[in-house]
Amino acid sequence: MKIDLCFDGESVKSFYVGIPYYYAPRKEFSIRSILSLKHIAPGKHTAKVEIAGLWQLAGSADSREVTFDYYPIVKERITRAVPVIKKIEGRGIAVVTDEAKKLYKHMREYRKKELVARRDK
Repeated sequence: MKIDLCFDGESVKSFYVGIPYYYAPRKEFSIRSILSLKHIAPGKHTAKVEIAGLWQLAGSADSREVTFDYYPIVKERITRAVPVIKKIEGRGIAVVTDEAKKLYKHMREYRKKELVARRDK
């Protein structure tokens, strides 16, 4: 699945999620994204998540939106329009980030070299 996270109409992060087969029959699963609102201007803000399946049988995309008031305890001089993501988590899901893709690629290459070395011995 592809998940797009937006804050005040601007894209914060797009990422892909792998969901185990035993969650497939269920209609819902939980995913949590922890945002750092440091340096965000006070006032009303809107957070929206759009989820789309990658296969033809996945159906139409789904989205949820929430509006909230944010008033920080300490006022910041520097403000930014989009918050920073601290963490993305969910029970039984795997978030495939760019760093994870690089790590998996490195692991595959290392494993191939290891297999070739064993075969040559």
